[in-house]
Amino acid sequence: MRPFLRWWVFIAAFGPQGSDLSANGIEFEPYVLRTFDAQQVEAELGRLRVPWRPEGPTIELAFIRLKSTAATPGPPLVHLVGGPGGAGTVSARTARFQALNELCELGDVIVLDQRGTGMSQPNLTCRDRWDFPLNRPGEETVLLEHAIGVCRGAAQRLRAEEIDLDAFTTNENADDLESLRQALGVEKLNLWGTSYGTHLALAFIRRHEQRVHRAILAGVEGPDHTLKLPSTAEQQLTTLDRLAKVDRELRQYVPDFRGLVRTVLAKLEHNPVTVELPRATGSPVAVTIGKFDVQLVTVNAMGRTNTARLLPAMYYAMSQGDFKSVGRQVQSLRGRRRGGTR
Repeated sequence: MRPFLRWWVFIAAFGPQGSDLSANGIEFEPYVLRTFDAQQVEAELGRLRVPWRPEGPTIELAFIRLKSTAATPGPPLVHLVGGPGGAGTVSARTARFQALNELCELGDVIVLDQRGTGMSQPNLTCRDRWDFPLNRPGEETVLLEHAIGVCRGAAQRLRAEEIDLDAFTTNENADDLESLRQALGVEKLNLWGTSYGTHLALAFIRRHEQRVHRAILAGVEGPDHTLKLPSTAEQQLTTLDRLAKVDRELRQYVPDFRGLVRTVLAKLEHNPVTVELPRATGSPVAVTIGKFDVQLVTVNAMGRTNTARLLPAMYYAMSQGDFKSVGRQVQSLRGRRRGGTR
C-alpha cells in the first residue's frame, strides 16, 4: 500500500457506504481529466444547482467525481482547496492528482469548485491584473490604496451584474456541501481541506457535525484565524532559521538566517536594487526591488513548503548581489491577476 494511502487509512478508517450514479438533482456527464503529467483519466463531471439564499435564484456548482475502485466503497471524500478562490477542478490536474487517485481505493473522490470559482456559475474570477509599475520599488501604502480601489470597483461591477456578494461566504459554501451530500444520497462525507479549505471544513463541522465521517486538515486555518498575522511570519522565519542551523551544508553559507534577513532588508530599505531580466521577445525588462517587495515575496513563499524551503538560498543570493530570482517573483506579483476572485 502506498505511503499516502497508509496515512489516510490510519486517520480516516473509512466505513462501508457507497455513492450512487443516479444522485438526486445532480446532472452527470462523462469527463476526461487531463493531468499535469499528460494522463487522461476517465471521470464524471457533476453539476448541482443550489440556492443563492434560502429563497431566490440558484447557483450552479461544478465538481469532478473520480469513481472508487473499492468493492465496498466508503463515504465519498470531498477535497476542498484553498484561496479562497481556488478551483478544485484545477487542483485535480496538478501533482495533487496522485494522492486523489490513491484515495479512490477507499471511496469516491470529489473535487469541488466552490461557489464563484472554476466551472461553477456564476464565476467571479477577476480577469484584471495588478499592473503595478516595475520601475520603482513597491510601497505598502501605495499598493494598499490601489488594492482598495480595485476591490471597490470590482464590487460595483458585480452588483451591476445583479450578483449578491453576501451570498458568497464560508457559511454558504458549508451549506453547499450539505446540499451536495443530500443530492449524492449518502449519510456522511469525508473531507480533505487544505489552507482555506480547512477553514471551510471546520465551518461545515460546526454547522453539520453529524454529517462528517472523518476530516483531514492540512495547513489549518481555524474559524477565527483567516488573517495572516505578523507573528505567524515571525514563527516561520524562526523555524527556517532553526532548520538552516541543523543542515550541515546550508549552515556553511547561512549560519544566521534571521540575521541575514534583517541585513538584506535594511540595505534595500535605503538602497533599492534594479535588475534586468531577459524576455522571450524584445529587450530585457528592468525591475526595481525594495524592502517591501522582498517582504511580500517572502510571505508569499511561506504558504507552501516547496517554496518556503528556498528562502535561505534566496536571501543568500541577494547578500551576494544576485537579485534575479527575487526579481522574477516581483515581476510576477506585480503583473498577476488581482486575486482569486473579484
